Amino acid sequence: MNLKPKHNSLIKLGLSFIIPYIALVLLIPRFFNVTLDQTMYGLFALGALWITFIIYWYKRSGHQGNSPMFVGLALMGLSAIPLATSISIQNSLPLIELDARSQGFTLMGLALGFIIFFMGAKEASKNSYFLGRGGR
Repeated sequence: MNLKPKHNSLIKLGLSFIIPYIALVLLIPRFFNVTLDQTMYGLFALGALWITFIIYWYKRSGHQGNSPMFVGLALMGLSAIPLATSISIQNSLPLIELDARSQGFTLMGLALGFIIFFMGAKEASKNSYFLGRGGR
């Protein structure tokens, strides 16, 4: 019998979206040359939704030993969002314009997330907690 109130979990889920959203709204314009408009606020919400998904997935099936994989996925997702929205396909207008410095940081974040993810996956595959696999 589950005696926990359901609204408590909804509040935690809402906070796991609100806190990354506020952090993105405050930190990204401070360090990058972006204009705050409707598109950027939508991209911040998409990034916060990605972080919320990673947090939820980690709470459901994660373990402290495979947390580098989740951190790498979060970093890759946050780096892929501006990269994907700054690409012009068949002469269409991209959603955002990134300067060379921002593009460099985006590509470094993508590469760093990739490295962290695969180093964590390599370490976790040696142990019994890799994606629910039993011990050796």
